[in-house]
Amino acid sequence: MSLVSASETKVGDTKDACDKSNRVKFQTSSGTASVPPNVSGKEFDLPGLTREITWYCGSSRERSANDTPFNKVKISRASNGAIQWTFLKVAAQASDNPQTQLGNSRDACDASRVVTFTAKDGPVSLKAGQSVFKELPTMTRELSWKCGDSKERVANPNAFDFIQAERAGNGAIQWYFYRTMSVQDDSTGNYVDMVPGDIVIQAPAVKKTLPLPGFLKQQLDTFWDTNLKDVQAEILKSLQGDKRFTISSLTLSPSGQAELRVGENKDNVLVKYVVHQNTAAVSKSGVNFRATFDIELVMFLPRPQTLPVQAKRATAFVHHFELHGASTGDDFLAAFAKSRIHAVETNTNNFTKDVKDKVNDALKKASEQIPAPAGTPMVLDASLGTVQGCVKLQASDTCTFPRPAVPRVVARKTLDTSRDQCGESRIWIWDYQRGNFVPVDKGGNALIEVDNQRFEWFCGDNSQPDPKNDEWATGPEGTYFVRVTRNANTGQIDWTFQSWH
Repeated sequence: MSLVSASETKVGDTKDACDKSNRVKFQTSSGTASVPPNVSGKEFDLPGLTREITWYCGSSRERSANDTPFNKVKISRASNGAIQWTFLKVAAQASDNPQTQLGNSRDACDASRVVTFTAKDGPVSLKAGQSVFKELPTMTRELSWKCGDSKERVANPNAFDFIQAERAGNGAIQWYFYRTMSVQDDSTGNYVDMVPGDIVIQAPAVKKTLPLPGFLKQQLDTFWDTNLKDVQAEILKSLQGDKRFTISSLTLSPSGQAELRVGENKDNVLVKYVVHQNTAAVSKSGVNFRATFDIELVMFLPRPQTLPVQAKRATAFVHHFELHGASTGDDFLAAFAKSRIHAVETNTNNFTKDVKDKVNDALKKASEQIPAPAGTPMVLDASLGTVQGCVKLQASDTCTFPRPAVPRVVARKTLDTSRDQCGESRIWIWDYQRGNFVPVDKGGNALIEVDNQRFEWFCGDNSQPDPKNDEWATGPEGTYFVRVTRNANTGQIDWTFQSWH
C-alpha cells in the first residue's frame, strides 16, 4: 500500500550513509532541515524542481541525484545513521507559483570569512556550514557577493530571481539558481501590441463623444523626444558607475523607433511605450562591443480618477539587451568575452527610473482636450487596445462606447527559421512580457516575445520546465519574437524568428 498522497508521485529513491554522530542537513523551501538518526519518513518541500539534492553529513558536503525531477523528499534514518531517500514530485496547484532550478555554480571562500549578499528582504550573512534560500530584489543574471571584504560575482546564463547558497565546513560555496514560473512587476502583463493610440472620451450628461485617433501615441512621441536627452544622461550615468566595463557612447532612438502597447489589470489601464534599437559602445578587457536595447516606459492609470488624468506609477525600464562584436574583427573575440561581461547586461536590464512627475505633467496638458473641468470624476477602461474614458458629470452617468476596431494583425518581418527536436509531449519557453513560462504541446503553436536573440527552452515535464533538459535556440540579430510550431506526431520543433515590426 502506497503512503504517497494523490497530489504527489514517487519518482525514485536511493540510500546513503552518514555517521550517527552527525545530523543530515539540507535546504528546504522553509529553511534548513536538520535530521538526526532514528527518524522515519519525514517529508520536506524543496525550493524548486531539481534532479539532485545537496546535503551535509556534519560539515561534509554530499549529493544525491535522481533521473526524474523532484521537488519533495522523504528521509528516514536508521539508528546507525544510514539514510533512505525517497524522491517525490508534487503537482503544482493553481494557487502555487513554484520555482525551477536553472543552473548551479561553485565558488571558494575561506571558512574564517563570512559570505554576504543582498536579498529582497535585506542583507544576508552566511558562515561556513550554513545555507539559505532567498528571493532576490529583481530578476538578474548576476549576483554580487563578498567573501569578507573581497568583492566577488557569480553569474548564470539563465535569468534567476531566487538563490540557494550553501557553504561547506571548509567555506566552499555551492550556488543554485532558481526562477519562479510567473513573475509580476511593472514591466510584465498582457498587452495589445503596436496599437495606434486611439482614445475615446464620452460625456453622457452632455451627449458628447470625442474620438481622438492616435492621440496617445502622438502625445507620448512628443514626451519622448522632449525628454530623450535627460533619460540618455541618466542611463549613461548609471552604467558608467561600474568600473568593470567602459561605456564610451550611448545613443537613444527617436520616437520613430517606438511602438505603443495597451493592456489592463483589475485596477488600472496599462500603457507601455517601447523605444527600440537604442545603442551603446561597450568595451571590456580590450574587446569592443556594440550593445542594442529597448527602453520601456510603463504607466499605470487608475480606472477611477478625477481630471486631469494622472498616472499612479510611471517607470522607465531597459529590456532586450544584446551584445554584438563592434566590428567583424571583434565578433570572434566577443563570443568568448560575453561570459565575462554579464555585469553590463545585468546593470542595464536592472536600470529603472521613476518618471511619474514628467509623465503626469504631460498627461495634465493632454487632459485639456477633455470637455470637463478639473476634479470631474472619470472612469478609464481599455478595449482591444483603445483607451476609453467615461466622464461622469453626474454620479449616475453611464457610458456606452462604440465597439473599437479590432487591432490589425501585426505583420512582423520574418528574419530566419530553424528546427529542433524534442520527443517529450511539452516544451517550455519564457515569455518576458507576460512574465511566465509558456507551455507548447505537440501539435500546438505559440508566439513568444523573447528577451534576447539567444533564448532558453526546456524539453519535457508537464507541470513545469525540466531543469535538466535546458536547451537554447538562437535567432539572427534583431529577433524579438519567435513563432513556435510543433509537429503533432514527431519531436520536430520549427522556430520562426521575427523582428519587432
